[in-house]
Amino acid sequence: MKRIFAIAVLALFGSNGAFAKEITVKSWCPMTKASGIGKGATLEVARELAIKKCLANGGLSSCCPKFTRQI
Repeated sequence: MKRIFAIAVLALFGSNGAFAKEITVKSWCPMTKASGIGKGATLEVARELAIKKCLANGGLSSCCPKFTRQI
């Protein structure tokens, strides 16, 4: 019965998260001018992705996590 209910909910609302709001976060490092933007279903996921991209773009681990904001 639970499986039928789950299938009905997926059919009704879709599985692509059409109703979910995607959160965007920007992380930057003023010392190196590197930045990164992360998007995710939660603030924590978006923040983590933004910091990883900032570090990959030449940011420092001492400043990328400190300078993040939701955009």
